[in-house]
Amino acid sequence: MKKTTLVLSLLTWSILAFAQQNPCPVLNSSGYSLVSDNGNNNCTFRAYVNATGVSSKKNISIQVFEGSLTTTAIYNECIEIARNATATYSTSTFTAACDADIFLVITRYTASNGTCNGGICGIDTLDLSGGPLPVKMSAFYAKRKSSSVTLSWQTAYELNAKEFIIQKKAGNNFLDIASIAADNKIDGSSYSFYDINSAKTVTQYRLKLVDLNGSFTYSEIRAVKGTSGATDFTIFPNPSRGDAKVTITDISEPTDVQLLDNAGRILKTVSMNNSNTVDFTNLQKGLYMIRIINKVSGEYVTKKLSVLN
Repeated sequence: MKKTTLVLSLLTWSILAFAQQNPCPVLNSSGYSLVSDNGNNNCTFRAYVNATGVSSKKNISIQVFEGSLTTTAIYNECIEIARNATATYSTSTFTAACDADIFLVITRYTASNGTCNGGICGIDTLDLSGGPLPVKMSAFYAKRKSSSVTLSWQTAYELNAKEFIIQKKAGNNFLDIASIAADNKIDGSSYSFYDINSAKTVTQYRLKLVDLNGSFTYSEIRAVKGTSGATDFTIFPNPSRGDAKVTITDISEPTDVQLLDNAGRILKTVSMNNSNTVDFTNLQKGLYMIRIINKVSGEYVTKKLSVLN
């Protein structure tokens, strides 16, 4: 009897440990797209969800609301999430007013029986009013090599995206210099562009992300050194009264920015891949060092930062 009890106890503990380690699929991104126009002010839509599965079969339910979350759901579907994989899942089509505000309520379940029943391990409510942004950026780099500059970027998500317009600053304005068609992959893609650039001073670039309906948004600005310059960064203000902004003029690869005290101890590290600035705030009086490190090559540059009363 004692032996049986011990086996059952160990089995129960194993099940609980497994459930704690693998409780729930992870929701990564979601959105919806226009499929067709029915010709009567109603449109046919399809909702998309990007999710990562765990080591046992799990499910999520997607409820669609039109106009408000206080209304009755116009659509509800249970979707099975594959084990140990990241994938994009789509609902069947549903109909709503073409200009409607669309809300998704995504419920994640812990049960491994392949149905939307059992314990709930997460509920995500998403307001897709006006439609999702066409592109979600995950990284954007600019790197000089001799008399050319390579721009490279990755997206985590694309939906109804049309193109990327590459812009370069001239005087006070950004001018279009090229465009690249979007792959329009729901799970993102990678792109690159080469610009012949022999400027001796810093050049600024940005991307204009254009949707199929003509709407657009801009990426962060990337600055590269001139042909006679070295990789550099600025600290402003310096001396500081406690707050300082670090701006890197050549983001070419994944970069760490470190704040060190005067004894060389690392106080804070910020990883940068989709921004070229970082803010340090509420610093106490003293002498600090700011170090930027290229995480690929290991090269680094260090400058001093003085903080006054």
